Amino acid sequence: MSKSAASMAGVIELLDSPDATIKKFKSSVTDAGKEIKFDEKEKPGISNLLTFIRHFLANQLKILKMNLLVKVMVILNYRLPKL
Repeated sequence: MSKSAASMAGVIELLDSPDATIKKFKSSVTDAGKEIKFDEKEKPGISNLLTFIRHFLANQLKILKMNLLVKVMVILNYRLPKL
């Protein structure tokens, strides 16, 4: 989150446990209102959370693509010699 944070409660560290990370996200401050939109000036809190979600999902997609590629390669290596 930020090096200039006044408290560690709002800082997510790489070595935090999954439970600690979830607790920090659940206790994060968002913006007033019910609208969810990305606007760093009007809604900095929700915009920050949306940025984390976007990066998390992008990384998950990369991992899924790599796993799929590995599985395809294993299947091809196993089946091609038998053809």
